[in-house]
Amino acid sequence: MANSKARTGRKSVVSIGGVAGTTPNYTPIEEISKASFSGSSWNILDASNFDSDIDEEKIKGMRNNGQITFEGNYNEASPGQILLENAYNDVNGYNFKVQLTPANGQTEGRVFIFTGLVSSFDIPIETKGIVTFSSKIEITGPLTVTPGS
Repeated sequence: MANSKARTGRKSVVSIGGVAGTTPNYTPIEEISKASFSGSSWNILDASNFDSDIDEEKIKGMRNNGQITFEGNYNEASPGQILLENAYNDVNGYNFKVQLTPANGQTEGRVFIFTGLVSSFDIPIETKGIVTFSSKIEITGPLTVTPGS
């Protein structure tokens, strides 16, 4: 009997929901084959003062929620990829949602909702390969996580 609680990323969905500050109408960004959240960290502040003993005192300042990068098969007719490319060419932040595949026993997978700035949109072309795309989104503001259910 298998005890692992592992799940695959297959059927996870990354969606774009329009300009931040508007009611999101999420459109899936199709054909994504790999996505990765990274770079999240806290700004650590030195709170040492004249009353401190011999050890520095530190506190957490502001949190950087990092970025998400993803790549997939390029399809210029994909509504989600068109919106993503338009967001890259815009100075505004956009609403994004990432929903994981449900784990065993769940009907809805974990959901991540955030505002992001599309900082790159690349289309590498190779002689002996398919045309792909990759993108990087800098998360600005809070990253809201809803557990799967």
